[in-house]
Amino acid sequence: MATYAGHQGVVKIGSTTVAEVKDFSLEISANTVDATTLNAAAADQGWTKSKVTSRSWTATVNCFYDDAATNGQIEMQNNIMQSVDLMLADTVVTLNLYNEGDATGKSYWQGDAHITSLSESVSGDGLVDISFTATGQGHISVETA
Repeated sequence: MATYAGHQGVVKIGSTTVAEVKDFSLEISANTVDATTLNAAAADQGWTKSKVTSRSWTATVNCFYDDAATNGQIEMQNNIMQSVDLMLADTVVTLNLYNEGDATGKSYWQGDAHITSLSESVSGDGLVDISFTATGQGHISVETA
């Protein structure tokens, strides 16, 4: 079984590498409805069955704040600000999440998303942190670099 060191992870918005990423997470979930039937086969009697109706995904990217002109963080900030300021619900970014680096042949997650939250944390004895949450717009897929 292969294992990977977390320090190899990379986050990109389109082709722009996000600067100063501390960590990221991805959650894929499925909505279900009860599909239990009466008079089921003996092996299924008394057991609930579910049917998947839809799926969704969210990703969270935590960074040390970097105010450079083009660093991925700027693209995510602009995405959420345009959505709020201009009421553009359809502005999206293409999010690429690499577990094991972005070298040729490595697999990664890719999907279009709205940046749905931005939070910043400032402390007197630490670095400024910024976090982004992305909500998937459609499917997320596994691609190969």
